[in-house]
Amino acid sequence: MKKKILVADGSDLVARVAGQLAIRFGYRVTACVSSGAEALASAEEDMPDLALVDLHMGGEVEGVDVAAALIDAGARVVLLSALPTPQSRAHASRIGAQGLLIKPFGTVEFRHEVELALGLPVLGRQAGTVVR
Repeated sequence: MKKKILVADGSDLVARVAGQLAIRFGYRVTACVSSGAEALASAEEDMPDLALVDLHMGGEVEGVDVAAALIDAGARVVLLSALPTPQSRAHASRIGAQGLLIKPFGTVEFRHEVELALGLPVLGRQAGTVVR
């Protein structure tokens, strides 16, 4: 059975690209949304195995609050951020996120963070190397 991924990013473009990459790598995307409220509603209907959540998503419900709620509900979370600051990493660690993916991200970084967060064997940067 395919692992389910929810993508929530304040940028529709980033959400769509992340969703397309997830599909490309064999995951089922439950939703690509641009607000925290939409992310929580989507997760309530179909809880993902992994959520990719924009740390700085604005709106009524901020990204860090969405991530914390999803983690409390049993989902794994990778935070997305365009600001790779020590504070971003501290947020990720404090709420129990499995990772922090810096935007803009490439295909290799995306796949690495998703597979690592899901506890899957991760293809290393050197051909044929598997990292656990």
